[in-house]
Amino acid sequence: MKNKKITKKLNTQNNLTKKIKIKTYIVHIRGTLNNMIFSLTNLKGNTIYNTSCGSWNFSGSRKASTFATRDTGSKFKDKLKGFSVKNIHLVIAGVRRFAAKKVVSMLCKEFEVLSIHYPNQLPHNGCRKKKKQRK
Repeated sequence: MKNKKITKKLNTQNNLTKKIKIKTYIVHIRGTLNNMIFSLTNLKGNTIYNTSCGSWNFSGSRKASTFATRDTGSKFKDKLKGFSVKNIHLVIAGVRRFAAKKVVSMLCKEFEVLSIHYPNQLPHNGCRKKKKQRK
């Protein structure tokens, strides 16, 4: 998951090689009940940029709407272009992770998505049963 270095040969008289650094970042999308939080981190986990629906003047129940999520996601995508991001790893967490589908599809069109990760643990055998009462 380190930044890849690719060499390209330029068609010049000297036939010089130029090293181009492809920038790879991690995009975290966290969907809480009342808000959607987007953050951009480097591969070490240091936050570079973050935003949420509340930071774009959506308040109250409007923060939890799909319109706010889509609007904030498109503004986040434009900000990523400013950082000259090429490849991303997506980490989608939280209660409303399926509400982020449109944002994920927007990001997939613009950037090369290397991986999508859902860190929430899914129950495999259900909850522990209650202890039987003694008689």
